[in-house]
Amino acid sequence: MKRKLAVVAVLLVLILALSPMASALEPRASEYFSCYSASLHAKGNGKVEVSYSVTGTGGDMDKIGVSSITIYKADGTEVDSFGYREEGYENLMAYDTWCMDDAITFQGVSGVKYYARLVFYVVKGDGSDARYYTTNTVTA
Repeated sequence: MKRKLAVVAVLLVLILALSPMASALEPRASEYFSCYSASLHAKGNGKVEVSYSVTGTGGDMDKIGVSSITIYKADGTEVDSFGYREEGYENLMAYDTWCMDDAITFQGVSGVKYYARLVFYVVKGDGSDARYYTTNTVTA
């Protein structure tokens, strides 16, 4: 009986000792992204707002934000696209910060359903990462 109790005690000690190591070894989803999300909101009269948020890992990033947004009708037809290098859309990207959130508004057609596909982008030093994100669908 004492032997079984000793074996159980040793196993418990090993399990408790190795548990933090196991969780520390789990791979991250990205070396650069902590989290990112986006959503559409109908604003009336056909206007639709695309709001987005992105947070990097490990301090300030050289670039962090959305490299492009593509708007689609619910049937998959592409309607419009915006990129941070285009005049008027520079606010899609931030520099030398660890997070950003903002929104843009596009003019749709009242009664039409839309969704958006965003490309989140982060650069730090010589490395970078991009992630695609598809929003919810809303009726303009």
